[in-house]
Amino acid sequence: MAASEISKWQTQLAEDAGISLSAVAKQIRAQVTRPQRQRDPVGYKDAFLDDYQPNQSAYLSESIRQDLAQEGHVGASQLPAGTYVRKVLDRWLIDLSWNSSRLEGNTYSILEAQRLLELGEASDGKATVEAQMLLNHKAAIELLADQVDEIGFNHYTICNLHALLADNLMPDPDSCGRIRERSVGIAASVYYPPEGHLRIKERFNVFLEKAEAIENPFEQAFFAMVHLPYLQAFEDVNKRVSRLAANIPLVRHNLCPLSFVDVPQSDYVHAILGVYELNRIEYLREVFVWPTNARQCAARPCAKRSASQTLFAYSIGTSSTPACAKSCSKITPKQRPAQVSRPLHTSWLQMLEHNSYKSSRSN
Repeated sequence: MAASEISKWQTQLAEDAGISLSAVAKQIRAQVTRPQRQRDPVGYKDAFLDDYQPNQSAYLSESIRQDLAQEGHVGASQLPAGTYVRKVLDRWLIDLSWNSSRLEGNTYSILEAQRLLELGEASDGKATVEAQMLLNHKAAIELLADQVDEIGFNHYTICNLHALLADNLMPDPDSCGRIRERSVGIAASVYYPPEGHLRIKERFNVFLEKAEAIENPFEQAFFAMVHLPYLQAFEDVNKRVSRLAANIPLVRHNLCPLSFVDVPQSDYVHAILGVYELNRIEYLREVFVWPTNARQCAARPCAKRSASQTLFAYSIGTSSTPACAKSCSKITPKQRPAQVSRPLHTSWLQMLEHNSYKSSRSN
């Protein structure tokens, strides 16, 4: 079966499965999917960020945080930060790189992404920028794993994540890892992000201060997924930065990392539009917590998983730091522990791909 055909099946299955939305989320979706001419233009609202008080305000209820903690706990909380993510790095690198890129419209199948990230083989007939997007994710994920002691909600981490994710994808290479100085627009949206370098920088500093102060790692992760795209601190690649930044607290606390497995692209896009245009987080919150077991840690067996989900192993190579990362603090990756095979939970279609690919490789 052709990899492109499998990719289409995977995408269609994820979209067909969909998310069982609440009435509130359905209302948000209905509002943001109206024709643009019927939606009122709206700008950035400082109060949306300013009104949030860390450890007093909460986007995630106590019950949701408890559920996520139960799903994300792997019995490694007493170990040094980053121990768990290094253990599952090989599989997480593929899953997050592919799923985050898929949410941006990347057409690589997971098998094609596997070959690219592991063997350096780009897929014939695919745009070069799609391969670059996947390779950039790999470099950014390795930063999170290699520099656990340095990462956090600070300029160094967020700017370097952007520099790595945006490498060779920006019209102006100097904009990699730098707070934007130009105005930007949002495709298919009536939202207009803030303008003026000084104002954006001030808002970015407020975001970093509040994010770092949040004590609960899941609240911290979701806060990043809401406010980094909303601010649009960089000229592009903001949502990708937010998805990787959401993993910062999970990596630091030795919790299962996010990989966005099976999250439908349409739901994610519409939920983000709800944040942009309405300052409503309910729809995105439902995307964030659904399905907890499918998106949280693709590397740990869970009783809630369906019988069609299974386990097997892979290993991944390494990546170098792109030149444009020098626009922020210099990245000096630490030596990685020896890599071993990692488990994966996945759908039966991915299992089919794996078996097909495995049989085609020479040992």
